[in-house]
Amino acid sequence: MAKTKYRTLAEYLTDNFYDLLAESASGYIAQHKLDFKTNYIPFTTEEPELDSCTITSLYTEALKDDYVYIHCAVSVSVIITGYAYGKRKGDIDQDTALLWLSMKLKARFIDQFQDMEVVDVRLLEDRESFRIQAASTKNFVPYIQEKDLEYHATQILKKYYPKALEVPMALPLAKLVKAMGVKVLTGHLKGGVFGKCYFIDKNAKDKDGKPVTIKRGTIVCDNNAFFYYGVGSLNNTIVHECVHWELHRKFFALLHLLNSSLSNISCTVLGEEIKNIDDSLMEEYKWMEWQANALAPRILMPADMTKLKFEQIKAEVISSGETNLVKVYEQTINRLATFFDVTITSVKIRLLELGYDYLKGIHDYIDNSHTKSYLYNASKIKPEQSFSASFYDAVANGTINKQLRDCLEKRTIVYASGFFVINNKKYTYKDKETGKQELTDYALEHMDECCLVFNHERKNQNSFNDRYYSMCFLARSRGKEFNSNVNSADEHNSAILESASQLAELSDEIFEIQEANNLVRNMNGSFAESLAFLMKENGFSNNSLYSESYINDHKIAQFLSGEKEPTKGEVLAICAAMHLHPIVTHKLLEVAGKRLNLSTEMDGAYDFLIREYYDQGLDAWNAQLNAIEKVEWTLP
Repeated sequence: MAKTKYRTLAEYLTDNFYDLLAESASGYIAQHKLDFKTNYIPFTTEEPELDSCTITSLYTEALKDDYVYIHCAVSVSVIITGYAYGKRKGDIDQDTALLWLSMKLKARFIDQFQDMEVVDVRLLEDRESFRIQAASTKNFVPYIQEKDLEYHATQILKKYYPKALEVPMALPLAKLVKAMGVKVLTGHLKGGVFGKCYFIDKNAKDKDGKPVTIKRGTIVCDNNAFFYYGVGSLNNTIVHECVHWELHRKFFALLHLLNSSLSNISCTVLGEEIKNIDDSLMEEYKWMEWQANALAPRILMPADMTKLKFEQIKAEVISSGETNLVKVYEQTINRLATFFDVTITSVKIRLLELGYDYLKGIHDYIDNSHTKSYLYNASKIKPEQSFSASFYDAVANGTINKQLRDCLEKRTIVYASGFFVINNKKYTYKDKETGKQELTDYALEHMDECCLVFNHERKNQNSFNDRYYSMCFLARSRGKEFNSNVNSADEHNSAILESASQLAELSDEIFEIQEANNLVRNMNGSFAESLAFLMKENGFSNNSLYSESYINDHKIAQFLSGEKEPTKGEVLAICAAMHLHPIVTHKLLEVAGKRLNLSTEMDGAYDFLIREYYDQGLDAWNAQLNAIEKVEWTLP
C-alpha cells in the first residue's frame, strides 16, 4: 500500500511506480544477460533476475502541455545463479550484482502523474548529456543561469504575447494574464507582501468574514502597492506572480502530492513564508523568488525594445534643447518609466543590465532618499564600486580608515550628501540656507575627477545573486546586506587623496577655525559659564535654545545656574542647535566632563556629525540617525 507522505519525488516514484521501474529494469537485464557475472559466480546456469530497484537521484525537464521528463539514476540489484567459485564441481549458488541504470520517464503532471511511461533505459555512464536550459531540479524548479535570463524572458513573451518583442510598448497585462489563464484580484495583504499566487484552491474569508474559495491560478495583489508606489510597482508585481505561475506551479503541486497534509498551509501561496519544510526546499524557494524578481522587468522591458526606446527618447530630449547631460538622462529614464508603465528604479536596473553602466549615478538612492544624479567615466571604476554610500558606511569609514579620517580632520576631503569629495569650490560648496555641503554641477558631471569610491561586498554570497548593482546601488540604507569600504590603496582613491592635498581650498575653514579658537579661549570656567557665554555670542535665549535643541527652557535655566548637570546627549543637542564648530563642541564636552568613546558605534556617529554636520542643526543630525534606523541615538 502506497504511503501518504514522502520526503522526495524519488521515494514517491519508487513506491508508486515500482512495477513500471521493475519491468524496465528486467527488460534491460534480459537484453544484456550475458554481461552478468561476479567473481563468486563466474559461470551462470540461469538467466539473471531482478532483485530490487530504487531511484537514487533525479532531475526533471518541462515539456509542452504539462508533460515532463524525469531523468532518474536507478540502483538495480540483480540476482545471478550459477557455478560458485571455490565450491565442489557442480555446486550451484547465488550472488547479487549492482547495476546502475539511467531511466527517462515521461508523464503528464498537473497535480497527479498521469500516462507515466519509461521512454529510455541505458547504463548510467551512457546517460544523456545534461542540458541546463531545458532542465529543472528534482522538485521542478527550472535551472536558470544569469546569462540565460534574457532567453527565458523572451520565451515567455513568445509564448503569450510575441508583439512585445516586435514593437516597443507597455505590455498589455490584461491580455497577458488572459493568455496565461490566470486571474488577477486586488486586496489587502498583510506583512508587507505585494502579491500572492495561488497554486491550489484555498478556503478563505472575504472582507465581510464570509467563506470564499480562492481558485487555483489566482493572483492577488496588495492595494497598497498601487497606492504607495504607483502603477509601475503593481505591474511588476503582476508579472512577478505570472512568472511564478508559469515556472513554479509544478513545484507546489509536487509538495502537495508528496505530503497531502500540506494542502492548507501557507506554502500553497508564494509570497508567504513557507513552513514545515526542510532546508533544501527553502533553498529552492529562494531560487524561485530570484527567478521571478529577475525575469519580471525583462518581460516588461524586452532588451531590444528597451534599447530602441531609450535611444529614441534620449534623442528627443536632446533635440528639445537640454544640454545638461545629467538632466538629459534623468528625463530619459523618467519618460521611459512612463512609457513602459514601470517604476523609475526598475528602468534604471534594466538599463544597467543592458550595459548602460554610466547611468549608475542617475536617480541614485542613499538611506532610502534620492541624491542628486551624477555622471562619471565608467571605465574609471569597477562594477562593484560606487561613489556613494549610506551615512552608516560613511561614519564607519570616516572613523576606522586612518588616512580618510586625517583628511576629514584637515578638511582636504569633506562629506557632501553621501559622497567624500575634494574640498575645492570647483567641486563643492556650502548651501547658505541649510548649511549642507553640496556638490557643484561640474562635480556631478565629473565624479571620477573629485570623489572617492566605495567598494561594495555582499555579506552573503550565494549561487543566485543577480548583478551587483540591483542591491548595492539602489535604495541603500544601513548596511544590512553588504559591506562598503573606502580602500585608500585603491588606484583611483590614491589619486584622489593626492589631488586633495594639492587642490583643497581651506581659506573658509581657516577663518572658521580662528573664530572657534577665539571662542574656546573664553571657555575656561564651568559648563554653566561656558554655556552662558556661547548663548550670548550666538544670540540664543533660553526659549530660542529650547526651540532648536528640544531641551525645555526650565532645564536650560538649571544648566545656567549650575543647579543641574547635562547628559552627554544634552550637550551634543545644544551644540547641534547652536551650529557650533567642532573645536567649540569638543571644548564644551570637555568642560561638561563628557567625552566621546570612538570605539563605540554611537559615539563614532556623533563624532562624524560634529565634524561634517555642525552647521546643519539638530534636526539634520537626528534625520541622519533615523536614516540608519538608530532612533535610540537621536538627541537630546
